[in-house]
Amino acid sequence: METERHTPVPQEWALTDVALVIKSRSLDSAMLTQRLGLTPTLVVEPGSDRRDPSGEWRLQCDERTTRDFSEQLDAVLSGALPVREEILSLASEGYEVYLRIYGFTHHEATIAFSQSEWNRISQLGISLELAPNTNAR
Repeated sequence: METERHTPVPQEWALTDVALVIKSRSLDSAMLTQRLGLTPTLVVEPGSDRRDPSGEWRLQCDERTTRDFSEQLDAVLSGALPVREEILSLASEGYEVYLRIYGFTHHEATIAFSQSEWNRISQLGISLELAPNTNAR
């Protein structure tokens, strides 16, 4: 008697969020906001977190805005791409600048990008950080 093998159906990451992250130990959030012409969704002032003394400025889209990953990515890239040169300038000045994608996942989960999304991410010219959370939700 043959045993039937079930191929698991790939699942996508859940409760994703996408963020443009700018970090520095000497971060001045008001200056960054003015320089970029964007309103951050999160600011952590330098020294306020004992685990990481850096300050953090984020332009973030999460499930409170939309649960659709592509819409989250589009929202952040639509804000970031028009100020790409300024973002690259910040990186050259020593700021840590990256695009972060976070979500809950497990070992068989995937996250899919269209070719257009990859093109837009690469146009930004900064690092991409995939931050899977494998804790049970």
